[in-house]
Amino acid sequence: YSSLSSKKLVSNQPWKEDVNYFETAYISSLALLKMTMHARSGGSIEIMGMMTGKIFENSIVVMDCYPLPVEGTETRVNAQSEGYEFMVQYLDNLKKLNRFENIVGWYHSHPGYGCWLSGIDVATQSLNQQFQDPYLAVVIDPERTMANKRVEIGAFRTYPENSNNNANNDNDKNNNPRRGSVPLSKLNDFGVHHDRYYSLDVKFFKSDIDSKFMSNLYDNKYWSSELLNKETNEMYEKEVEAILDISAKL
Repeated sequence: YSSLSSKKLVSNQPWKEDVNYFETAYISSLALLKMTMHARSGGSIEIMGMMTGKIFENSIVVMDCYPLPVEGTETRVNAQSEGYEFMVQYLDNLKKLNRFENIVGWYHSHPGYGCWLSGIDVATQSLNQQFQDPYLAVVIDPERTMANKRVEIGAFRTYPENSNNNANNDNDKNNNPRRGSVPLSKLNDFGVHHDRYYSLDVKFFKSDIDSKFMSNLYDNKYWSSELLNKETNEMYEKEVEAILDISAKL
């Protein structure tokens, strides 16, 4: 990674000329673990958080993430003023630790109904791409992650309005086999906005720090019980261990 090359990318802004410029989202194992844990902790309620990282040529790299204090429902989540204040404070604290990573996007959960963008998600992502690009939207399905023992995750970017660059988009549609698992309140929204965004390839990586951190967590049998409050049941403890197992296999 070169800060000089990153600054050059930001200065040239090639994504303004090529709306498909970003092709890959690289997510650290630590960020993946934190997102998955956060998503699972919400149960059937959507959660939301921010991602920090860097940009490379044709790629957005997610180094870390943090949850936002937001209100969610079973089918949507919105950041309020408290959430935005929290973002500013978090970035200030990162700089004090000599970590000069920027916000590179947001993540939220779709519990049980797959990884795609709703109309509200598209509007949120489009607005952020207008004012703080490069910006990435990540969706994680914690229920399918636990059921399939692999991370169910998607990374997306939106097209500008009236863009003609969606001819090869295959995010949808009415014949999508996952349509049956979408909640009724989301069903009419499913696939409607498929031509407004595209998917990036998602790849995971471990830094040296990530590897040491994950190893310590995975080897510490006491950690999972300490992470959870005393009222958490045994089933959820097993879910925590399963999430750790998924992350450890990356």
